[in-house]
Amino acid sequence: MGIDVSGLYIHIPFCVKKCGYCDFNSYPYKERIADKYVNALKRERYIHLNDSHLRNSKIMTIFFGGGTPTILKVRQLTGILKLCRDSFNLSEDCEITIEANPGTITQNALVSLRKAGFNRLSLGIQSFSNRLLKEIGRVHNTDEIYHSVSWARKGGFRNISFDLIFGLPDQTMNDWKDTLLRAIDLKPMHISTYNLTVEKGTLFYCELKKGRLILPSEDLQVEMYESGINLLQDANFEHYEISSFARPEWRCRHNQIYWRNEEYLGIGAGASSYIDGYRYRNKDNPEDYIEDVTAGKLPVLEGERLKNETLIDKRRMMGEYIMLGLRMLDGIDLNRFEERFGIGMLDVYHLVIPRLIEERFLLLEDNSLKLTHHGIIFSDRVFQDFL
Repeated sequence: MGIDVSGLYIHIPFCVKKCGYCDFNSYPYKERIADKYVNALKRERYIHLNDSHLRNSKIMTIFFGGGTPTILKVRQLTGILKLCRDSFNLSEDCEITIEANPGTITQNALVSLRKAGFNRLSLGIQSFSNRLLKEIGRVHNTDEIYHSVSWARKGGFRNISFDLIFGLPDQTMNDWKDTLLRAIDLKPMHISTYNLTVEKGTLFYCELKKGRLILPSEDLQVEMYESGINLLQDANFEHYEISSFARPEWRCRHNQIYWRNEEYLGIGAGASSYIDGYRYRNKDNPEDYIEDVTAGKLPVLEGERLKNETLIDKRRMMGEYIMLGLRMLDGIDLNRFEERFGIGMLDVYHLVIPRLIEERFLLLEDNSLKLTHHGIIFSDRVFQDFL
């Protein structure tokens, strides 16, 4: 009987250039390194196949993320996908997503990717304002967004998702509403709206510390988030996760694996995995990753492969389960929590949960614990009480 791994993540860490806000594991594209990296991905896959349990798991979703996956040659991407099909036990209706930036894809490339089996396209649009796109360092413009969507549809992609960002420097409410309305008008199946966070080590962080980056006020950012919820729900999008909206029956199945704390395998530099009770992450640097995999060993960061066995670790696992599960607006089924951990959630958090319910952050309904609208707005504060 196999380990129940249902998701496969493949990381492509290359970009045309790094955006000012980006803290993802990404590096400037160099063809020589990229070619070696693709070969290393294939080698890492081979190492994992030595685990017969993993080899026999039913893979329900595959997600090519980055970086910018579409910066690779089409034949490289389709080759990696073919190896996945040949190596792993994929479900017949496997959701296969590829992230793309509008400035890095062509109509011919999209046709080829769809024919090869990719069936979900996630476009990093971020904004429909050319002014804002330039300010945040994106390599595409608004015209290229429209071209990309048109090409994707002609190429056979029906399941198209948009990533949008609010709280950008100098962004007004009118800017944000214009982006939302244009996105809705293009009729994607899924939209993710992310509040800009300025992470340490990014260009934006340096600019903010120097007083050269002016962000919308916190109140305006909350207003932007709530206006997004209202506009998208009015347009028949289901708000099913804090940042995610989908047409009925078009939720992102891969991301739900993370939020439900199910097991997944990550391949590539900086990719994370959760398998058989272990959480671990690969080395970030592509060249370090290539060196390890070429030598026939898993490229795991030192000290990462630790099993959660102690009581302290079990409490941490519970906190992670709750933090991830509460992101879903369906909430956490109390029976499932008890089945997983052998103890009732209300018993473990008998002081925390009643207080958060009283403060209108949480709602207990139909044996599920959920965030209220107030809790969604202040979700980071809620999560801290469980970690």
